[in-house]
Amino acid sequence: MSARNGGGAESAEATDHRKEPSRAMRFRLRILSKNSIPIQATDLRSLGPTHQCVCGSTVFNCFVQFEDYDICWWALDAQCASCGNLVKVPCPVDKPE
Repeated sequence: MSARNGGGAESAEATDHRKEPSRAMRFRLRILSKNSIPIQATDLRSLGPTHQCVCGSTVFNCFVQFEDYDICWWALDAQCASCGNLVKVPCPVDKPE
């Protein structure tokens, strides 16, 4: 057996790279813009921060970040879960005294 045959077998094994499926998951963040909302929805962000939509709902879809099971950051732009209107949600500074 020559060195060439042995070297060729090793190089064939070395070049046999099988690609494993990627285990990384990719997420797309939804951007709240005027063009992504239903036609009947209204952009109410210019009215300022509110804790209730004009439809009466107090449930909103917005982006939040958690740290140690507490909300540490949230986006002020949100969408009403009931009617789809775009609103600004309040933060602790906006709370009336």
